[in-house]
Amino acid sequence: MLALVLLLPGRAAPMHDRTSDTITVTMSAPAHVLLGNHYDYTITFTYSGVIVGDHTPDYSVTDALPAEVLFLGAGMSPQGLCPTLPPSGQNGSVGCSFNFSANARTITLTITVLAATTGSITNTAQLASVGTASAATSIDPAPAGSITATLTGPETIQLSSTTGPPRFNYKLVLGYTGPPIRGAVFASFVERLPEQMSSPGVALGAEGIRDQCQGDNPPKRLGGTLTCNILFEEAHRTNTIQLSVRPTGVVGSATNTIELSTGVNATWTTTVLAAPAEPSAPPPVAGPSAAPTVTKTETFTSAGDAEPETVTISPTEETVQVALAWPSGSSFDATGFTLTSGSRTLAASEKLRITKKRGARWLDVRIKGLHRGKLKFRIVAKRVHGKTRVVAKIRQSKR
Repeated sequence: MLALVLLLPGRAAPMHDRTSDTITVTMSAPAHVLLGNHYDYTITFTYSGVIVGDHTPDYSVTDALPAEVLFLGAGMSPQGLCPTLPPSGQNGSVGCSFNFSANARTITLTITVLAATTGSITNTAQLASVGTASAATSIDPAPAGSITATLTGPETIQLSSTTGPPRFNYKLVLGYTGPPIRGAVFASFVERLPEQMSSPGVALGAEGIRDQCQGDNPPKRLGGTLTCNILFEEAHRTNTIQLSVRPTGVVGSATNTIELSTGVNATWTTTVLAAPAEPSAPPPVAGPSAAPTVTKTETFTSAGDAEPETVTISPTEETVQVALAWPSGSSFDATGFTLTSGSRTLAASEKLRITKKRGARWLDVRIKGLHRGKLKFRIVAKRVHGKTRVVAKIRQSKR
């Protein structure tokens, strides 16, 4: 706190001698505040001279706020006006005017600001034609140990041989344990992914995020980082953030690491398991085959393509097995099974006993309860990865 006791410059005083009049100007502010907190500059003006009439002439005071703070509000007590104020949340100068009276020999100007940048700053107020008063404040980051971090996630995830790995979440819980908060406490964290993860992001509903988190630009195919600015308020000393990632397909032990700006780290290890071995196609239907196995090959270029097939059923056979196989990355189906004789339809799909078993690169269809006639169906492309060849093996049996 700095106190100035200054003689007033020569001013007309028709009723008394002003040479003995004095004004004391002082300013106070906290010595330390945390980044993001609100705090006050209190500037006090005390008049000790003789007051003739109702009040003294007006005085004006100007405070050009340091660049490290943002203006939030100002007011004078018990009297005075502040016609010049910066917009709330911006920097600038505060300008006020006031006078003293017999019942108001001490005037207080309070300016509330937000600590926006770390560092040591000095604020100075100028009372026109009288003098100045200053106060120094250190804006500090959140101290080490004032924020705790806990990261949890799945113990294991297993890759699939048929579908791309879906995104999943880690839960990051951050807690502030420091002194009371007036305004907010700002901090940040960096998420560092292992090569088993990529595409880091923040899921909806995250608490305490100051602005949009920033990832790698361009994104990395394996691993990656995500940086987020965070804040705590007195009513929200605990923030829960869901961190979203995508498995890359690399198997092994994957440790996700969170590094806080206060020096605290949190980790979680997830074991990424390889896709299970794909089951082999079912064996051929049991029983002797009166008709030899027929092999047909069809080529497809786009999804939705269909190729019709016809099988002549032997008089002694009751079951047909249709086994399709194709390269990885595509998908096919067999549909529209119909038993016909000449131009007559003997049985449509809903009347036939049809069972299907499917793998990533194969389809096994069994049709039971057949008799003499022709079995018609279509091979349909559901998904095609380039020009694709499908091999169909058709076998008949008694059961």
